[in-house]
Amino acid sequence: MQLQTDSDLIAAYAHSGDQKAFAELVLRHQRMVYRVCQRMLGHHQEAEDATQAVFLVMLHKANGLTRKGELTGWLYGVARNVALEALRKRGRRKEEAMLDETEAVAAEDSPDHEAALQSLDRELAGLSGVLRQAVVLRYLQGYDQAEAARQAGCSMGTLASRASRGIERLRQRLAKRGVALSGAALAGLLTSEASAAVPETLLPTILATVKTVAAGAATTGATSTAAMLAKGATKAMFIAKVKMVAAVAAVVIVTGTAVPVGIAVAQAVGKEEESPARKTDVDAMLKQAQDLLSQGKKADANGDASLGQKQYKAAADLFLQVQKEYEAHPLAPRALLLAGQCQMRMKDDKAAIQTLETLLQTYPDAKTIRPEALYWLGDCYSRTKDPAAAKRVWEKLNSEFPESNWGKYARGRLSPDHGFIALSPRPDYEVPDYPTNSLPEAEAKLQGEADKHFAKKEPKEYELAAAAYDSLVLKYPKSKAVPYALVRKGRSLQFVGKRSEAIKIYGGVLEYYPDSTSYAAPALLYLAQCHYLNKGNVSEEATKAIAQLRADKDYGKHEAAACATFLLAHMQVDGGKTDEAIATLGAIAVPFPAYAALAQLRQAEVYEKAGKTAEAIAAYRATMTKYPGTPESTLAHNALEKMGSRSPDATHVALTGKAAEIEKKAQEAKVTLSIKEMTADNALDRLSKSGITIRKTDIPKDAKISLEMRDASVLDGVKRVTEMLGLTYVIVDDAIEVSGKR
Repeated sequence: MQLQTDSDLIAAYAHSGDQKAFAELVLRHQRMVYRVCQRMLGHHQEAEDATQAVFLVMLHKANGLTRKGELTGWLYGVARNVALEALRKRGRRKEEAMLDETEAVAAEDSPDHEAALQSLDRELAGLSGVLRQAVVLRYLQGYDQAEAARQAGCSMGTLASRASRGIERLRQRLAKRGVALSGAALAGLLTSEASAAVPETLLPTILATVKTVAAGAATTGATSTAAMLAKGATKAMFIAKVKMVAAVAAVVIVTGTAVPVGIAVAQAVGKEEESPARKTDVDAMLKQAQDLLSQGKKADANGDASLGQKQYKAAADLFLQVQKEYEAHPLAPRALLLAGQCQMRMKDDKAAIQTLETLLQTYPDAKTIRPEALYWLGDCYSRTKDPAAAKRVWEKLNSEFPESNWGKYARGRLSPDHGFIALSPRPDYEVPDYPTNSLPEAEAKLQGEADKHFAKKEPKEYELAAAAYDSLVLKYPKSKAVPYALVRKGRSLQFVGKRSEAIKIYGGVLEYYPDSTSYAAPALLYLAQCHYLNKGNVSEEATKAIAQLRADKDYGKHEAAACATFLLAHMQVDGGKTDEAIATLGAIAVPFPAYAALAQLRQAEVYEKAGKTAEAIAAYRATMTKYPGTPESTLAHNALEKMGSRSPDATHVALTGKAAEIEKKAQEAKVTLSIKEMTADNALDRLSKSGITIRKTDIPKDAKISLEMRDASVLDGVKRVTEMLGLTYVIVDDAIEVSGKR
């Protein structure tokens, strides 16, 4: 029978006052808490008092401890704080201040195991939250791997990895204090702590103390001591939070980045105050990194991009160093985030992705910093042309933090493709910048500022853009640029998730400027997008807006109408109306020939999603045949390759019609080649002399190959050439198409 998780038990007590659940938690964690206090205080009675105090703090904080996997690490941190409070009560401030020195001496004069125990808690507290949690669960608590993973709320593999990294980090930290232990020896030492003896009276004493305090009865003796320790430790933890808020505020002032105050609260609980020397080092490094970041921004603003890049690189390296050396510091997650943002400013999105992923994995409990990290991670994926990954991250953000500003920003950035995700992008239309040279100087200046904010495509910039466009409308209500400014304001609000406000603005454009097709038609498209994002494929408002846009004799010719038609087809797919979606897409080619290839490709994708494989293959082939050399042709080729219809293996979906005939001829036609340092273009020409038409698109001109083939098929020759140079090929109805696009 599986144990109930800590989160289940604490929730049962927090929500219904389940005393049995509380008692089970005390039984489960008393040894670990007691041993922490015993190691730090070196006195059995004081350790018992401190252990009681720890569970009194848990009694008062139960409502905020229901997050899965949180309790063990939190109790460990509180035990440290209570033990420190006991030392202060005992009048040993000097002893605690000199702890680093006495531990180093002890390490020299005592066996390694004893020295390790004396230094253990200080160094264990220096690990990041997830690594400390894994070490405590696996070794100090003595859980097997499966149960430790269940309590932590992660997979066994993740738990094992965290525990292994935690042991190695702890070993390294102890080694700096002169305590030399192998990883196995350290693990064995910690495991022995999980079975160390505790006083038999400890459990009933803790429960009696908790019952007395919970009932509000007068406390005496040991109970009074425990209550005073709990109160003092809680106050010390609160002061640590206040100090951290001040530290975070300093980061905001220097970097100009928004830091939620809650980050201090979320990460200061259960952590002792930093030693003065350590605190000074962190502060100095952070200040230096923040100065470099500010200098980089200033260089950018002055047009010195080269200097800006150097400053961003130096700042990123220093922020990363802060996190590496002070992993458990409350500002370590923020340092990682700032490092990622520096890398984004350097346009090194791959490095930024790695940094942000590390942040999210290493600090899963940094609740207030996660939304911002998730947003920028999605932005990085978007900039590296990986829309599926960006969408996955932004949807995760929207799911976990729907009420946060970052969640709203994510909703603004998310494509309306909630259900059906196509390989090809659904087209969108952006109103072009209004020509400022046709405006009076004052109007042109204000609009130029707004356009600059809008062009940066970042949440804060969109908000600034909306405010600037609004100023233009209010200051110059008769300006020719007013309908443009209104549409751009609505678009800015739409991108940050403020769709209700955007809908009102688009409605105003349609009401007051219906004859301005350049802005009224896009306003209808954007109106439909907002309603669809709000209600999905059942949105009658979205359907009506699209119908109005397509039906109007002037609006219907605007490019926005083509984009709206793709949106309508998407809504039909979401609603399971495959045939209607195919018909809708089929109606695009005539009025909008520029979108014909994309409409053909989207039809194939709709067929594939509906499970109509034969129709999908035919539509993909039609895309390649009708529109060779286009991006849509390449996407169609890739789709067929994934479906297995390109390969001549026995396992592939058989080619049909004329394409099958071409494939057969290419397999039967034999060729002998002996070429050295020949361009791919010439090599393919040699292969085509066998009577097989080979069409070439975007073939690299300078790349050369050497190839020996005797009595081989033309198809094998095409394979060899394309594989050697990283090209792609596809068999269509009248030829083999070879392309340099992947």
